[in-house]
Amino acid sequence: MAWARKARTDAALTGTRQRLCLDPSKGRFWIENEPRPIKDPGKFVALSGSWTEEVLPQGVEIESIAKAETDASSSSVRYVEFRPDGTSSDATIVLSSDNGDRQTLRIEGATSKIYIEQPAEQP
Repeated sequence: MAWARKARTDAALTGTRQRLCLDPSKGRFWIENEPRPIKDPGKFVALSGSWTEEVLPQGVEIESIAKAETDASSSSVRYVEFRPDGTSSDATIVLSSDNGDRQTLRIEGATSKIYIEQPAEQP
């Protein structure tokens, strides 16, 4: 959730598009930005420093990703794009662990609101 919020905030502060990239097949994620949207539109570069590529902890996997966009250079990589105007791609990301825990991260496109969806009550 922090990574999605970082990308959303950076889009607003820098005026450039940011992407939260997810590779479920390798269990990794990272943030990319479009540093020169006028001179190099559509060219995204991975962030460096503390925000370089991370790998999910052992026993945790990306179970599913719905509505996120697919990277043209790699069909296994999906991304959520955050734009400077405060909008984003719609996405639902489900993480699961090998002990049966599940968390659903939702990102609403119109407002780029990011939240953890509460599980439905069991009767």
